[in-house]
Amino acid sequence: MRKKRILVISDLHCGHLTGLTPPDWQWTNESETAWRQEVCRYQKWAWETYESYLDEFRPFQRLVVLGDCIDGKGRLSGSNEQLTTNKNEQVDMAVACIKRAKVQKQYITITRGTGYHVGIDDDWEDGVARELKCQIKNHDFIKSNGVGISARHFVGGTQTPVGKATGLLRAQISNDQWCREYKEHPDAQIFLRGHIHRNIVIDEPATLSIVAPALQGWTDFGAKKCSLPVHFGIIVIDIDAKGEWQWYRRTAQLGQFVHVTQW
Repeated sequence: MRKKRILVISDLHCGHLTGLTPPDWQWTNESETAWRQEVCRYQKWAWETYESYLDEFRPFQRLVVLGDCIDGKGRLSGSNEQLTTNKNEQVDMAVACIKRAKVQKQYITITRGTGYHVGIDDDWEDGVARELKCQIKNHDFIKSNGVGISARHFVGGTQTPVGKATGLLRAQISNDQWCREYKEHPDAQIFLRGHIHRNIVIDEPATLSIVAPALQGWTDFGAKKCSLPVHFGIIVIDIDAKGEWQWYRRTAQLGQFVHVTQW
Protein backbone atom coordinates (compact mmCIF):
# COMPACT_ATOMS: atom_id res chain seq x y z
CA MET A 1 0.00 0.00 0.00
CA ARG A 2 1.13 3.55 -0.68
CA LYS A 3 0.23 6.94 0.66
CA LYS A 4 -3.27 8.00 -0.32
CA ARG A 5 -4.28 11.62 -0.67
CA ILE A 6 -7.90 12.59 -0.01
CA LEU A 7 -9.43 15.90 -1.07
CA VAL A 8 -12.34 17.08 1.10
CA ILE A 9 -14.66 19.82 -0.16
CA SER A 10 -18.00 20.99 1.19
CA ASP A 11 -20.92 23.35 0.66
CA LEU A 12 -20.39 24.50 -2.92
CA HIS A 13 -23.90 26.00 -3.11
CA CYS A 14 -23.78 26.26 -6.89
CA GLY A 15 -26.51 28.57 -8.13
CA HIS A 16 -26.05 31.15 -5.39
CA LEU A 17 -24.35 34.40 -6.34
CA THR A 18 -21.50 33.57 -3.96
CA GLY A 19 -21.58 29.82 -4.51
CA LEU A 20 -18.68 28.21 -6.32
CA THR A 21 -19.21 29.25 -9.93
CA PRO A 22 -17.31 27.78 -12.93
CA PRO A 23 -16.26 30.31 -15.60
CA ASP A 24 -19.07 29.40 -18.04
CA TRP A 25 -21.65 30.62 -15.50
CA GLN A 26 -19.85 33.61 -14.03
CA TRP A 27 -21.19 37.12 -14.45
CA THR A 28 -18.76 39.02 -16.63
CA ASN A 29 -20.44 42.36 -17.38
CA GLU A 30 -18.57 44.59 -14.95
CA SER A 31 -19.80 47.78 -16.57
CA GLU A 32 -23.08 47.79 -14.67
CA THR A 33 -23.87 48.60 -11.03
CA ALA A 34 -21.26 48.57 -8.27
CA TRP A 35 -23.09 45.63 -6.68
CA ARG A 36 -22.89 43.58 -9.90
CA GLN A 37 -19.22 44.47 -10.27
CA GLU A 38 -18.61 43.10 -6.78
CA VAL A 39 -20.37 39.83 -7.64
CA CYS A 40 -18.27 39.51 -10.81
CA ARG A 41 -15.08 40.10 -8.84
CA TYR A 42 -16.02 37.58 -6.14
CA GLN A 43 -17.01 34.78 -8.54
CA LYS A 44 -13.77 35.11 -10.51
CA TRP A 45 -11.67 35.28 -7.33
CA ALA A 46 -13.37 32.25 -5.71
CA TRP A 47 -12.91 30.04 -8.77
CA GLU A 48 -9.26 31.04 -9.23
CA THR A 49 -8.60 30.44 -5.53
CA TYR A 50 -10.24 27.00 -5.69
CA GLU A 51 -8.20 26.07 -8.75
CA SER A 52 -4.97 27.25 -7.12
CA TYR A 53 -5.61 25.00 -4.12
CA LEU A 54 -6.28 22.00 -6.36
CA ASP A 55 -3.15 22.65 -8.41
CA GLU A 56 -1.05 22.86 -5.24
CA PHE A 57 -2.03 19.40 -3.96
CA ARG A 58 -2.75 17.24 -7.02
CA PRO A 59 -2.96 14.34 -7.65
CA PHE A 60 -5.76 13.10 -5.38
CA GLN A 61 -6.62 9.43 -5.00
CA ARG A 62 -10.05 10.11 -3.49
CA LEU A 63 -12.54 12.97 -3.29
CA VAL A 64 -15.12 13.39 -0.53
CA VAL A 65 -17.83 15.99 -1.20
CA LEU A 66 -19.68 16.76 2.03
CA GLY A 67 -22.98 17.93 0.58
CA ASP A 68 -24.90 21.06 -0.34
CA CYS A 69 -23.52 20.89 -3.86
CA ILE A 70 -26.34 23.15 -5.03
CA ASP A 71 -28.15 26.06 -3.40
CA GLY A 72 -31.71 25.46 -4.60
CA LYS A 73 -34.44 28.04 -5.04
CA GLY A 74 -33.40 30.37 -2.21
CA ARG A 75 -36.99 30.81 -1.04
CA LEU A 76 -36.09 32.30 2.35
CA SER A 77 -34.39 35.21 0.58
CA GLY A 78 -37.08 35.50 -2.09
CA SER A 79 -34.58 34.09 -4.59
CA ASN A 80 -32.88 37.50 -4.55
CA GLU A 81 -29.45 35.92 -4.00
CA GLN A 82 -29.66 33.32 -6.76
CA LEU A 83 -27.47 33.30 -9.84
CA THR A 84 -29.99 30.80 -11.22
CA THR A 85 -32.94 28.99 -9.65
CA ASN A 86 -32.88 26.28 -12.34
CA LYS A 87 -31.82 23.17 -10.44
CA ASN A 88 -30.78 21.37 -13.63
CA GLU A 89 -28.36 24.19 -14.31
CA GLN A 90 -27.17 24.16 -10.72
CA VAL A 91 -26.45 20.42 -11.06
CA ASP A 92 -24.39 21.10 -14.20
CA MET A 93 -22.40 23.73 -12.31
CA ALA A 94 -21.71 21.35 -9.42
CA VAL A 95 -20.60 18.61 -11.82
CA ALA A 96 -18.14 21.03 -13.46
CA CYS A 97 -16.74 22.04 -10.05
CA ILE A 98 -16.24 18.44 -8.93
CA LYS A 99 -14.73 17.31 -12.21
CA ARG A 100 -12.10 20.02 -11.84
CA ALA A 101 -10.51 17.95 -9.06
CA LYS A 102 -9.66 15.27 -11.66
CA VAL A 103 -10.47 12.25 -9.49
CA GLN A 104 -11.61 8.97 -11.02
CA LYS A 105 -15.38 8.50 -10.71
CA GLN A 106 -15.16 5.30 -8.64
CA TYR A 107 -13.21 7.20 -5.97
CA ILE A 108 -15.65 10.09 -5.59
CA THR A 109 -18.14 10.08 -2.72
CA ILE A 110 -20.91 12.63 -2.17
CA THR A 111 -22.82 12.83 1.10
CA ARG A 112 -26.32 14.28 0.78
CA GLY A 113 -26.82 17.82 2.07
CA THR A 114 -29.65 19.91 3.49
CA GLY A 115 -33.11 19.35 2.07
CA TYR A 116 -33.79 23.09 1.87
CA HIS A 117 -30.96 23.42 -0.65
CA VAL A 118 -30.79 20.11 -2.46
CA GLY A 119 -34.47 19.16 -2.46
CA ILE A 120 -36.93 17.70 0.00
CA ASP A 121 -39.24 15.74 -2.31
CA ASP A 122 -36.51 15.07 -4.90
CA ASP A 123 -32.82 14.99 -3.94
CA TRP A 124 -31.05 16.84 -6.73
CA GLU A 125 -27.63 15.80 -5.51
CA ASP A 126 -28.51 12.33 -6.76
CA GLY A 127 -28.49 13.96 -10.19
CA VAL A 128 -24.97 15.25 -9.56
CA ALA A 129 -23.89 11.70 -8.67
CA ARG A 130 -25.57 10.26 -11.76
CA GLU A 131 -23.78 12.72 -14.03
CA LEU A 132 -20.44 11.92 -12.38
CA LYS A 133 -21.23 8.17 -12.17
CA CYS A 134 -20.06 8.21 -8.55
CA GLN A 135 -21.58 7.02 -5.28
CA ILE A 136 -23.79 9.12 -3.05
CA LYS A 137 -24.85 8.31 0.51
CA ASN A 138 -26.35 9.93 3.56
CA HIS A 139 -23.44 8.77 5.71
CA ASP A 140 -20.43 7.07 4.16
CA PHE A 141 -17.75 4.93 5.79
CA ILE A 142 -14.45 4.67 3.94
CA LYS A 143 -11.44 2.50 4.74
CA SER A 144 -8.09 3.91 3.60
CA ASN A 145 -4.83 2.14 4.47
CA GLY A 146 -6.58 0.61 7.48
CA VAL A 147 -7.99 3.92 8.75
CA GLY A 148 -11.77 4.23 9.11
CA ILE A 149 -13.32 7.48 7.87
CA SER A 150 -16.84 8.66 8.70
CA ALA A 151 -18.15 11.25 6.20
CA ARG A 152 -21.44 13.08 6.60
CA HIS A 153 -22.86 16.51 5.79
CA PHE A 154 -24.61 17.37 9.03
CA VAL A 155 -22.96 18.44 12.26
CA GLY A 156 -24.40 20.44 15.12
CA GLY A 157 -23.56 24.14 15.15
CA THR A 158 -23.70 26.89 17.72
CA GLN A 159 -23.42 30.65 17.93
CA THR A 160 -21.53 30.19 21.22
CA PRO A 161 -17.81 30.13 20.40
CA VAL A 162 -16.81 28.02 23.42
CA GLY A 163 -19.13 25.22 22.27
CA LYS A 164 -18.04 25.09 18.64
CA ALA A 165 -16.39 21.63 18.92
CA THR A 166 -19.35 19.94 20.60
CA GLY A 167 -20.85 18.58 17.39
CA LEU A 168 -17.58 16.94 16.35
CA LEU A 169 -17.09 15.35 19.76
CA ARG A 170 -20.65 14.05 19.60
CA ALA A 171 -19.83 12.36 16.27
CA GLN A 172 -16.91 10.54 17.89
CA ILE A 173 -18.97 9.40 20.87
CA SER A 174 -21.86 8.28 18.64
CA ASN A 175 -19.52 6.11 16.58
CA ASP A 176 -18.11 4.54 19.74
CA GLN A 177 -21.62 3.74 20.97
CA TRP A 178 -22.70 2.22 17.64
CA CYS A 179 -19.61 0.01 17.67
CA ARG A 180 -20.32 -1.16 21.22
CA GLU A 181 -23.93 -2.07 20.45
CA TYR A 182 -23.41 -3.45 16.91
CA LYS A 183 -20.12 -5.29 16.54
CA GLU A 184 -20.23 -5.13 12.73
CA HIS A 185 -20.62 -1.35 12.68
CA PRO A 186 -17.68 0.43 11.02
CA ASP A 187 -15.18 1.92 13.44
CA ALA A 188 -13.89 5.37 12.48
CA GLN A 189 -10.79 7.28 13.43
CA ILE A 190 -11.33 10.23 11.08
CA PHE A 191 -14.61 12.17 11.13
CA LEU A 192 -15.48 14.56 8.29
CA ARG A 193 -18.42 16.95 8.47
CA GLY A 194 -19.65 20.09 6.67
CA HIS A 195 -22.82 22.19 6.88
CA ILE A 196 -21.82 25.07 9.18
CA HIS A 197 -19.37 26.84 6.81
CA ARG A 198 -16.71 26.98 9.52
CA ASN A 199 -13.47 25.04 9.72
CA ILE A 200 -13.03 23.31 13.09
CA VAL A 201 -10.38 20.67 13.75
CA ILE A 202 -9.82 18.35 16.72
CA ASP A 203 -6.50 16.60 16.08
CA GLU A 204 -5.72 13.96 18.69
CA PRO A 205 -3.35 10.96 18.58
CA ALA A 206 -6.14 8.43 17.99
CA THR A 207 -8.72 10.52 16.14
CA LEU A 208 -8.94 13.38 13.67
CA SER A 209 -12.25 15.26 13.47
CA ILE A 210 -12.80 18.04 10.94
CA VAL A 211 -15.62 20.34 9.96
CA ALA A 212 -14.52 21.36 6.49
CA PRO A 213 -14.59 24.97 5.32
CA ALA A 214 -17.18 25.88 2.70
CA LEU A 215 -16.72 26.84 -0.94
CA GLN A 216 -19.37 29.54 -0.66
CA GLY A 217 -18.71 33.09 0.48
CA TRP A 218 -20.84 35.37 2.58
CA THR A 219 -24.55 35.75 1.92
CA ASP A 220 -26.95 38.55 2.72
CA PHE A 221 -29.33 36.10 4.41
CA GLY A 222 -26.50 34.66 6.52
CA ALA A 223 -25.35 38.14 7.51
CA LYS A 224 -28.79 38.81 8.98
CA LYS A 225 -28.83 35.66 11.14
CA CYS A 226 -25.26 34.53 11.90
CA SER A 227 -22.47 36.17 13.86
CA LEU A 228 -19.42 33.87 13.58
CA PRO A 229 -16.94 34.02 10.66
CA VAL A 230 -17.37 32.06 7.44
CA HIS A 231 -14.38 30.01 6.22
CA PHE A 232 -13.70 29.42 2.50
CA GLY A 233 -11.34 26.62 1.50
CA ILE A 234 -10.48 22.93 1.24
CA ILE A 235 -9.00 20.13 3.35
CA VAL A 236 -6.43 17.56 2.17
CA ILE A 237 -5.57 14.41 4.16
CA ASP A 238 -2.67 12.04 3.48
CA ILE A 239 -2.83 8.53 4.95
CA ASP A 240 0.37 6.51 4.63
CA ALA A 241 0.89 2.75 4.45
CA LYS A 242 1.23 2.55 8.24
CA GLY A 243 -2.17 4.19 8.79
CA GLU A 244 -0.68 7.46 9.97
CA TRP A 245 -2.19 10.68 8.71
CA GLN A 246 -1.18 14.24 7.93
CA TRP A 247 -3.71 16.92 7.09
CA TYR A 248 -3.50 20.25 5.30
CA ARG A 249 -5.86 23.20 5.24
CA ARG A 250 -6.10 25.98 2.72
CA THR A 251 -8.46 28.81 3.63
CA ALA A 252 -8.71 32.26 2.09
CA GLN A 253 -9.31 35.70 3.52
CA LEU A 254 -12.75 37.07 2.65
CA GLY A 255 -12.12 40.46 4.25
CA GLN A 256 -11.60 42.09 0.87
CA PHE A 257 -15.34 41.71 0.30
CA VAL A 258 -16.40 43.49 3.51
CA HIS A 259 -18.06 46.86 2.99
CA VAL A 260 -17.33 49.60 5.49
CA THR A 261 -19.49 52.71 5.55
CA GLN A 262 -17.37 55.86 5.53
CA TRP A 263 -18.63 59.15 6.93
